[in-house]
Amino acid sequence: MPEKSVNSFLRFTLGFLGFIGISFGITFGVNSYTTQQTAAANQAAALQALLKDATTTRRSS
Repeated sequence: MPEKSVNSFLRFTLGFLGFIGISFGITFGVNSYTTQQTAAANQAAALQALLKDATTTRRSS
């Protein structure tokens, strides 16, 4: 009987740790994707502002 309890506890512990590991992996992946998307959007906005400023400066001179 005690061996069955230990086996059950170990299975539960491994399952729980696996679930936590998968959750962390998904969280890391989503965070990495979001960071890349934000960086790309910021880069595009900065380039657009730079080009707009360059054309405005050229017209006024």
